[in-house]
Amino acid sequence: MSALAEQLHTLLPHLSHAGHQVLAAVANQAGLIGGVNRLLPQLGLQSRHCLARLLQREGLPPIEELCGWMTVLFLLYNHEQTHTSLYQLALENRRHPPTCYRTIKRITGKTWGQAVSEGFHFALISFLQRCGDLRRSRAGIAVNGLLASQHPPLQGRQATAH
Repeated sequence: MSALAEQLHTLLPHLSHAGHQVLAAVANQAGLIGGVNRLLPQLGLQSRHCLARLLQREGLPPIEELCGWMTVLFLLYNHEQTHTSLYQLALENRRHPPTCYRTIKRITGKTWGQAVSEGFHFALISFLQRCGDLRRSRAGIAVNGLLASQHPPLQGRQATAH
């Protein structure tokens, strides 16, 4: 298991075993999964829809975004360790440099320079906050659905003003 996967396992203790498996699989490959269909057998899932439901249930981002986050975290961590440029990091890891720049901008909303100045830990905290936001929104949907089922709307009755 990669250092990033181990750190995420510790920081996201609420994930189920299946959730940790997905996160570790993506983190161990630094976000380069080579397509969802290559990941599914490794996780014991039948389809990308099963994966999407699992990620939603666990409060993790959709697979494309999750891969983007793991790429960003991998690149920032390696930059902090080696002080290598993004361009060189991309080439050393068989990635297309312009794609890395765009991924960082798409995921973080920041340029590479801004992401570097904030650092790996800031990006990691941003990822954890994103997961927390997804968990809260998922809980809100469940609570709203529960409340709606407990108090169904009045049908056939109109409110009258007195």
